[in-house]
Amino acid sequence: VLGGALPETIIAPLNWDQSHTLNLSLAYTQPKNWGFSLIGNFFTGQPYTPEVNKNTRVTQNAFPRNSDRKPTIFNMDLRVYKDFEISSSVLTLFLRVNNLFDSENAVNVYNDSGDPFFTFAKLEAQRINPTLYNNTLDELYTDPTYFSEPRRVEIGFGFNF
Repeated sequence: VLGGALPETIIAPLNWDQSHTLNLSLAYTQPKNWGFSLIGNFFTGQPYTPEVNKNTRVTQNAFPRNSDRKPTIFNMDLRVYKDFEISSSVLTLFLRVNNLFDSENAVNVYNDSGDPFFTFAKLEAQRINPTLYNNTLDELYTDPTYFSEPRRVEIGFGFNF
């Protein structure tokens, strides 16, 4: 600014920005008998700010805010039901499968590597070789909250009277 040049400006996306979202719903029902539905979701990754470390080669002082994106997410759920009429009541048996394909969808990443599986902090810890009593370094640097819920199967029934 002192030399007469205009300051460099960038448009930074907000933390919750998703460029693309696609939802799909497919359902089939047989009147008073049975039915199923498939629910699919596709989301592009949300922005995050990479962290500068000695293993990252950058030509500037720091990364701009929210300049990189997390991985995309794809999920498919299944719902199936069967109705049985018992006099004036209905017994419904159902099956719900969340994350049908058991996808390891990364919902977060390590800021220093941009990867949900790897962080440079683990390399540093391996270099100093600390004494560990309860967990291994792999256990300490594997964060299950960086991934969506694994496949979950629910079987149940409902009774309407």
